[in-house]
Amino acid sequence: MIAALIIATVLGAMAAAQLVSFRGFVRALDGYGLGNTASPLLATVIIAAEGVAALLLSIGWWRDARGLAIAGAASAVAAAAVWSVLAVQAYVRKLPIHNCGCFGIYLPQRLSALILAQDALFLMSTSYVLIKSLAR
Repeated sequence: MIAALIIATVLGAMAAAQLVSFRGFVRALDGYGLGNTASPLLATVIIAAEGVAALLLSIGWWRDARGLAIAGAASAVAAAAVWSVLAVQAYVRKLPIHNCGCFGIYLPQRLSALILAQDALFLMSTSYVLIKSLAR
């Protein structure tokens, strides 16, 4: 399924960009108002979830391994949900986020309604891939 491979590519790019700019990524997460001590742990969890999702989705769909595809899709939904929750809570609290952090320090975007729409679309897309993976 092409959607799974596109999502795997996007998640892999996100994880790679966040990993190579880890300190900047942690600073971006600090802006979400969760406390400076939570940011390094959250950054590590997000990078791991995105990387695992990308790997499992790719292998699962290329090798026709249903279990791996489901695990990858579930990880992708979890990562998308985390980004959505982070964005919504920051938007509601009117926090001035100048770099959403989705790609670490690369491709910075100011938190806005457009970012919320992108997060919602990404969450719907990952959910679609999970549903398709479960139906295989």
